[in-house]
Formats: sequence, structure tokens, C-alpha cells
Amino acid sequence: REERVAAAATRASASRPAPIAAMMVQQQQVAPGGAKGALKSVSDSPAAAKAKAWFWWAFGKTSSVTWVVTTTSLVVLLPLIMEVKGDMIMADQEKAMTLQQQGYSDAQIQQILSQQQQQ
Repeated sequence: REERVAAAATRASASRPAPIAAMMVQQQQVAPGGAKGALKSVSDSPAAAKAKAWFWWAFGKTSSVTWVVTTTSLVVLLPLIMEVKGDMIMADQEKAMTLQQQGYSDAQIQQILSQQQQQ
């Protein structure tokens, strides 16, 4: 078969200009055999084209949904986390003040607060 393609290309090149003959040879090339040929024939099928179109559609939708969820969580949750952390710091400071008023030393206060944070 390859010899016939080469012979046809030679005849085509004699009767047509060089660029057109080269295009004809490219169009007449035989798909490779074996697994590579099978994959090539499957990838050119209409079912593969539909699957590819569906994949890109799904990718576009999920990327949009992911963007919305991520930005919404950053806008809503980040301030909430910062506020909770600030409240925890204020609670520790109030606890340290009450312990200081009760007469505990700074070293004892640090030890008590670190023990409470570990729990």
C-alpha cells in the first residue's frame, strides 16, 4: 500500500505544482498500525469528539463553581476566623488580668495559660 501511495505521489507531483502535490501526499498517508493506529482511529471518531466537548463543558462549569465557592469562602470565612482569633486573644488577656489581680506572678500566669491552651 505504501508503494502505491508513493507512486501516486510521484504521478501527482509530475502533473501539479509542488505545494499541491505535497498536500496530496500528506492527505494520502496511512494511519499507523498497532495501538497507535487504534488510538488514532478512536480519537477521530464522533463519540470521541462528543466526549471531548462534554469534558471541556464540564471543566468550564466546575472551574466557575470552584471560583465562586473559593472567593465566597475567603470573603465570608476569613473575617470570621480573624474575629474568633481576636476574641480568643481578648479572653486570654482578661484571664491574665484576673489572675494578676488575684496575686499570681507573671511566670505563674504564663504557666496557667499555656496549660489551658494545651487542653
